[in-house]
Amino acid sequence: MSDRIIMSIIFLIVFGGFGLLNILYTEFMISTTSSFKNQKRTTKAMIKRFKISGYVTVIFAIIMVIVTWMGGLKGI
Repeated sequence: MSDRIIMSIIFLIVFGGFGLLNILYTEFMISTTSSFKNQKRTTKAMIKRFKISGYVTVIFAIIMVIVTWMGGLKGI
């Protein structure tokens, strides 16, 4: 039981935290990404891509927590 709780917390911190940062602080995440350092300003398309990737990451974290609680990661 405790291993499920620990894995769920890890998934939420790693994936959920990163996804929420992408959604809430998009400009900060774009400026800290090394591939976008040389661009002078952020475009609306860039902001939209980062927000969509944040939503996908949060959904992935929720799915992994559900799989963990259903017992799908017993072999790990």
